Amino acid sequence: MRLKELKNGDKLHVIVYLKKGRLEFDTYILHQDSFGSVIKVIHHGEKIVNFSIPDIRIELNHVQSNGKPIIWSDCQIKTVIFKGRQIQIATTEVEGIEKNRREAFRLGMGVNGLAKIGNRPEQETMVNDVSYYGFGIVIKDDLRDCLKDKVTLVFSDEGMQLELEGVVVRKFQRPDEQIHYGCRLIGSNTELTKLISLKQRKRVHLK
Repeated sequence: MRLKELKNGDKLHVIVYLKKGRLEFDTYILHQDSFGSVIKVIHHGEKIVNFSIPDIRIELNHVQSNGKPIIWSDCQIKTVIFKGRQIQIATTEVEGIEKNRREAFRLGMGVNGLAKIGNRPEQETMVNDVSYYGFGIVIKDDLRDCLKDKVTLVFSDEGMQLELEGVVVRKFQRPDEQIHYGCRLIGSNTELTKLISLKQRKRVHLK
């Protein structure tokens, strides 16, 4: 599904991935135009949020009437002046991917770890996010021919030491020119499930 196929009033959840952690906002489609999807302007306090900054990655989520989320990655949100007022336009070149709720859940991390990809030496990494089915890591090097390579990731969080094994399934360059590697988890990992549950409970308590 293309982003421009959404209808007026359809809700969007915006996730902005930073170097450390992430920010989340809610908005909705005002109307579709030839240059993109015009959304309700997103504010933080009284100020309009500026999404045209380096070192971020934007993802848009929309929950359909059947309860299944559609996720668009590598999005842009630009603030422009139109007829004397500021509007925001969301665009992306990729098709939205439909997932079930458990598949769609990703927990922003922003902690340091060590990763070994294929037969390459172990190197420092930033754990960008984890989910029940995979994890994302960020390193400086653009590794060639790494898709389908096995990954071993070690990191600590919440007093827990985790070792995850996965396979590289995608990679892309971030605005800060570092490389994000998306990995599919091999098997299940009880410690990872415990970590995700713990962080979810903490988020609920903070709301």
